[in-house]
Amino acid sequence: MNSILLIDDDDFTAVFLESILGSNYSIQHAANGRDGLAVALAVPPTLILLDVEMPMMDGYEVCRHLKASGQTSEIPVIFLSAHVEIPDRLAGYEAGGDDYMTKPFDPDELATKIEVVLRNRSRNLELTRNAQLAAQTALSTVGDISIVLNFFREIISCSDLSQLASATLQVFKTFGLDVAVQLRDSTGSISRNHDGVCSPLEEAVLHNMASYPGIFALGTRSAFTFDRCSIIVKNMPRNDPERYGRVKDSASMIAESVDMCMKSLDEFLNAVGRGDKLLRVLHQITKALHDFENRYRTQRQASAAILDHLADAVEDSFLYLGLTDAQEAHLQKITRDAVTEAQALYSDAEQTDALMASIGENLGDVLQQELQGAVDAAEGGNRVEVW
Repeated sequence: MNSILLIDDDDFTAVFLESILGSNYSIQHAANGRDGLAVALAVPPTLILLDVEMPMMDGYEVCRHLKASGQTSEIPVIFLSAHVEIPDRLAGYEAGGDDYMTKPFDPDELATKIEVVLRNRSRNLELTRNAQLAAQTALSTVGDISIVLNFFREIISCSDLSQLASATLQVFKTFGLDVAVQLRDSTGSISRNHDGVCSPLEEAVLHNMASYPGIFALGTRSAFTFDRCSIIVKNMPRNDPERYGRVKDSASMIAESVDMCMKSLDEFLNAVGRGDKLLRVLHQITKALHDFENRYRTQRQASAAILDHLADAVEDSFLYLGLTDAQEAHLQKITRDAVTEAQALYSDAEQTDALMASIGENLGDVLQQELQGAVDAAEGGNRVEVW
């Protein structure tokens, strides 16, 4: 039952209020302002009816003391006074009163005002509680978002499934959640929980979940499944709807970000694999061109020596062939013309040598750039985007 404290030096008013309000409220009476203030501080009532003119401490001063104390500041106060002037009413409101009635008062009107004031007080308390709860929820949500954002920054630097699984387990541990995680890529899968490797049964459940993407809840357990990632949360706070909603949202964001990170990581590793194949092909082509160039240079030198030896041998044979001078001159001209033409071909071959050398150098540069690019990519894995 709501309690009403009457602070009034008029005993008749106390008896009258008891008769009209006693069936609905517990009535207390203090005969002066000082005693009334002491009673209110000792056992705070639901509402206070306060006279203005009293010995030792008037009603305005009592009200100011009540509103200044943390114990009684929220207690509604209705002034009951014989003063009917506007300044008197304003003084009551200025002191912190919620309403002002003049004596003599109508019992029904007083009862109605009490009901309205208490109803407003109850509504204000509810609004205050809701505001406090909203503030707490907002602070908790900001904290959750901060944890998730830090997780996003951390997984960007993960270069394999083991690192990614460890980071995922850690972020759920930060939320106070016990989870099991399975990560899948083109090379296979790994399953982990906070104790280490999952049990065969737990791993089988995670594996089967891969065929049913989405979010599922069963009691205190919830499952979050994407193409490359399955997460079972074993201790969802179902008895706390507000926290349950926040945890569910955060877990969903974490699972989806892990799945997207794995997609980027898989594409990165495939690109590195293709780059390795390209590097091997470029290396083979470069080596083949160098071998070809060396063989060509050796063959050109050998051919030039053979032609020079042929020309000398032909001229030396003139002593034994018995040719006329004209025949010797003709044969000598044919031989030297052939040597000259061959040398002209060798001159063209020098341009070919330069072209082959240029191709070899260009391939060598490409090979070096690709090697450096692969090194940079491996060292700069933290630049892989997850969005």
